[in-house]
Amino acid sequence: MTNSWNDKSYDLIMLWDTGKFIHPMYYLNKLKKLTKAANIEKNIRFHDLRHTNATLLLKQGVSMKVV
Repeated sequence: MTNSWNDKSYDLIMLWDTGKFIHPMYYLNKLKKLTKAANIEKNIRFHDLRHTNATLLLKQGVSMKVV
């Protein structure tokens, strides 16, 4: 299913049950609310979470190729 945003069509993965796409800002806003509720004052980006996940997997012995 393609969705359009700002007159451009996108073939997106993240969709609501209705088939409409979920704007990336939705998740960013949720992340900001979670960090605020946890009293984390640092600005955390999703890319930071990716690095954290990779680090934790490597510490658990998962091979670099899999990570």
